[in-house]
Amino acid sequence: MLVLDECYYPFDQEIVTQINTVFLALNQLSVGRKYFFITLYQNETWKDFLGDAENMDAVKSYVWANVKMAFDPPASSVLMDSLKRLIEKLEFRLMTQVVENRKAAETDNP
Repeated sequence: MLVLDECYYPFDQEIVTQINTVFLALNQLSVGRKYFFITLYQNETWKDFLGDAENMDAVKSYVWANVKMAFDPPASSVLMDSLKRLIEKLEFRLMTQVVENRKAAETDNP
């Protein structure tokens, strides 16, 4: 993942903007809470975004891959294609997991 010293702030606004753009995309995929989520503070957690959703750890990889693509894209076209494929796979898997979570919730609360 991105390894930045907590005291190093020059790119904070750009990174936060990219993260919030990815949260918008996730919201449009029905991942996360029903309301639009944005991050503004360093003390927010993944639980703030995901709530009690299960099996959604791929969200972290999805956010990382998208922020990396926008903020620090690979120089190699092979690595760029690989990162694009990873993003596509994660989107599919996250959408599938959202459907599974909804089915489980319907079964638990008929």
